[in-house]
Amino acid sequence: MGRLSGKNCIITGAAGAIGLETSILFAQEGANVLMGDINKEQLDKALQTVAKFAPDAKLASFVRLFLPAGSFAGWLAGWLAS
Repeated sequence: MGRLSGKNCIITGAAGAIGLETSILFAQEGANVLMGDINKEQLDKALQTVAKFAPDAKLASFVRLFLPAGSFAGWLAGWLAS
């Protein structure tokens, strides 16, 4: 079990260097990682990279878009509970 086992982490800027490395480290330590970025193509590549380094990790991604606060909160709560 990793130091972050069972913890839920949201990483913004996940397609960039620091965000990507943070996502990899947190996933390897057992965290559930929600990765976000404004660049969908780069985020998809980053998600695949994290999955390669932490194949058993629970991962999800989001791209910046307009969502009313309540709908995002509901979605996030559902993801965290699953």
